[in-house]
Amino acid sequence: MRGAPASGKSQWIHDNNLEAYTLEADHFRMLLRSPSLGEDGWYISQEDNGPAWELLLDCLEKRMSNGDFVVLDATHTTSKAVNAYKELLNKYKYTVYYYEPDTSLEECLARNAERTDYKRVPEQVIHRMHKVIKTTPLPKFCKKINSIDEINNYFTVDLTNQYERVRIIGDIHGCYTALQQAISPWDEKTLYIFCGDYLERGIENKEMMYEMMRLSTLPNTIMLEGNHERHIANFAFNTNLDRSKRFMKEVVAPIIKDMTKKEVESLQRELRLFYKSLRQCYPFSFHGKKYLVSHGGLSYVPNMTFIATSTFINGFGAYETDIAKIYDANYEKGMCQNFIQIHGHRGVPDGTYSFCLEGEVEFGGELKYIDITADAFTKSGIKNDVYDKDYMRHEYQNMTQHLIYTQNEDINILGNSKLVKVKKCSPNLYSLNFTSRVFHKRLWNESTVQARGLFVDRLTGDVKLRSYNKFFNLNERPETELNNLANTLSFPVEIRTKENGYLAILGVIKDELIFASKSTTEGMHVDLFKDLFQKLPEALQEEINELLKCNCCSMMFEVISQEDTHIIKYDQDHLYVLDMIQNTLDVNGKHIDVSFSRKRLAELDSILKKYDTQLISIVKTVQQVNTMDELTNIINKELNSHHESEGFVLVDSNGFMTKFKGPYYNTWKYRRNRILEPYQQNGKIPYENCKNEDDRKFADFLSTLEYDVVCKSTLLNIKAMMESKGLL
Repeated sequence: MRGAPASGKSQWIHDNNLEAYTLEADHFRMLLRSPSLGEDGWYISQEDNGPAWELLLDCLEKRMSNGDFVVLDATHTTSKAVNAYKELLNKYKYTVYYYEPDTSLEECLARNAERTDYKRVPEQVIHRMHKVIKTTPLPKFCKKINSIDEINNYFTVDLTNQYERVRIIGDIHGCYTALQQAISPWDEKTLYIFCGDYLERGIENKEMMYEMMRLSTLPNTIMLEGNHERHIANFAFNTNLDRSKRFMKEVVAPIIKDMTKKEVESLQRELRLFYKSLRQCYPFSFHGKKYLVSHGGLSYVPNMTFIATSTFINGFGAYETDIAKIYDANYEKGMCQNFIQIHGHRGVPDGTYSFCLEGEVEFGGELKYIDITADAFTKSGIKNDVYDKDYMRHEYQNMTQHLIYTQNEDINILGNSKLVKVKKCSPNLYSLNFTSRVFHKRLWNESTVQARGLFVDRLTGDVKLRSYNKFFNLNERPETELNNLANTLSFPVEIRTKENGYLAILGVIKDELIFASKSTTEGMHVDLFKDLFQKLPEALQEEINELLKCNCCSMMFEVISQEDTHIIKYDQDHLYVLDMIQNTLDVNGKHIDVSFSRKRLAELDSILKKYDTQLISIVKTVQQVNTMDELTNIINKELNSHHESEGFVLVDSNGFMTKFKGPYYNTWKYRRNRILEPYQQNGKIPYENCKNEDDRKFADFLSTLEYDVVCKSTLLNIKAMMESKGLL
């Protein structure tokens, strides 16, 4: 703001609802000293003007460091007054606009006379300031506006006639090789937008540092700022280096180790220019659609001027926040200015109007990118093979604080990785399971596949209970693609039934049976499992206890419970024994030790035959095949059938496992996850998720039911209702 006292600055702020964004000089004077007694009334003392402005500037810097929109309510009569902010403006990359009320001297004097006495200003001061303001221009970096509407929303550039394609590239994290695949060959008719996080974590930081600076100078690039760019700024400006210790050690030190002082200073100058060129977001339109690109991702899109740049950079909510779900809901409410959102930073699923380009490229994941043309919107990924293959060990070695610390270093490396979630369980156990990020971003390696239903002693790190290593669906991984199975599998191969319940694990600690789900030894699923198991004859329970204890192994179950139904209907509760596996971190085989498994299951089969119980059985081996042709025929037959089952598990002679789900299961799982559950959660049937006429019939049937009935129903309940009406 600029204007003489009583010119209407505060009124303009009030009229435009800007009080929450305003720092007012008189407010800080009043914080330090109450109104003072004057000759004929009260007044705001100027004696604490210096300390008051120090406070104001401290608060201003705090807001600017967050990237907040700020209104400064002061007279700003001269260039000197505005130049006091110049260092902060350069440091935090701010643009200055000012509004100057067109108020006559006479009106200022009249308004001043009507003010509360302590807010009145001596008339000679108003005369002097009004004259100076009318005759003294502000510096050229200050841009005058006549309405807040000129700046309260960022300009949305129309790229339709400028480029044939827009390519938006996600977090790079020092992965130069993957980036080159994404931008080669370079196309002058494409606008390249980079979402930020250019360095750190990857192993090609030197190449990437010079490449990002080169790219920033090209006319058809837009470079956004990510949360990791603060480390670049700290090095470039020689500030807050204590907050960038790892960056300085792992990124900067290897690059500058052979440089002279002048060369380092030159690099810092180049990086300062690079950092100043970064934007916090980029709104654009292209062939009739609007897009908003940022690093972190927003919950909705109000007038963008009022969004702190730190929100564009770090995003709304926590790293794990399902931003697409929130954004989609707000988009439907008309709260997003019709922008389709594209962001990086957080490993979350895509939505209908919000798309994530964070692919954990630095951990061997993918460099994600989106191409937009006149008639297509496609998302792709480039698999990165140039990364630190032993990054979990190096991550552990760099830690100053550990989440878990046992006597087993391999367990410590696994349990302290950010790719693994750890939970304390009784008795004196940790459970280790891969995170949702690993699952969604497919960050599978020899370590993350082990973190699945793994329970270890908190002191020794010894494995006490465990499940299979994670194994994958047909066509989910290169080694499980149908065309590659002939090279992957060792025949003969067993085909086992895939039952549709939940995984449970049974082990023995100090002669006591321990019941567990994938992640805990407590909770509903554990209780259901335990209750079913304890319905077995006591002698059978004791024999199973002895079998596990003598062989130091765990028994895995698929638990079928009428209290926890899924996709496939079962008439009664049942415990299917899937396998038995040694209580060690590494097994003699890819997923199981076949020899150990067969011996233990044979022993269990002999035990079960002694008891008259229908509650427990070993999962059925449907067939054994000896050639790839036999297996291919069976798979093709099953993939084209619609009988009511989940599918099958393949186990080869080396313990390698893969699985495939049948069409019936996949169809109904999709309807549950994408139609029924969204309707139960928000009360709106998502017809846009219906892929075919049968999906629409399912959605239409839901619309005929009372909403309360739908909310209380499982998928199997809904299917039973449809069957009763002859709709299935």
